[in-house]
Amino acid sequence: MKDEKTKIKEEKIIELTTEFCNEKLNREYEELCVKLIEKMGRKHEIPFKRGKLKFGRVL
Repeated sequence: MKDEKTKIKEEKIIELTTEFCNEKLNREYEELCVKLIEKMGRKHEIPFKRGKLKFGRVL
């Protein structure tokens, strides 16, 4: 079960990813990214539990 901080971080990552996909990609990529983020959030060792929420805009 995820703690509250992890849920908030996951939601923020989904929000940032959705914003990026809407600007630079399409709906299919957005759906895929959200699916992958949610899948990572179900793992025992959650990859985004640590670290800062900064997205570099490459495209």
